[in-house]
Amino acid sequence: MPRIRARAEASASPATVWALLSDPARWPDFDPLLAGAEGPTAVAGARWRLRGAGLPGRVVPWFRGIAVELERAEPEHELVLAASPLPGLRERIALRLLPLPRGRTDVELTATLAGPLAASWWPVARVAAPLVVRGLARAAAQEPGPTAEAS
Repeated sequence: MPRIRARAEASASPATVWALLSDPARWPDFDPLLAGAEGPTAVAGARWRLRGAGLPGRVVPWFRGIAVELERAEPEHELVLAASPLPGLRERIALRLLPLPRGRTDVELTATLAGPLAASWWPVARVAAPLVVRGLARAAAQEPGPTAEAS
């Protein structure tokens, strides 16, 4: 199974990063491939519905409503999602938050792809993963509340 990893450091606390990560309505604030998301605040077993923004200049009808199951939700530590964005493709995405000194957070995303279309989806996921973690780190830094001290 292909696996993709991406990391970014957020100048915000794990609590601030979690507030964004656990609210599906906030995902389009940091995931450039999403136009919208619906569902309850992150708890294990919850289901979300994601709506894709598509690709520039292209309509991607299959990405208008993807059901996502939350396999694990540990506040301020980890969120694990499972989805099948296409027939023949299964994705498992784990987002881990690791506290760092001075109120900062290391954000780590690990995506595992499976199914007959995994190899075809690999280039998209390889580009998307770092965009998501960097976007999350940027969005968290802009949130009100305590942020990390200037380095």
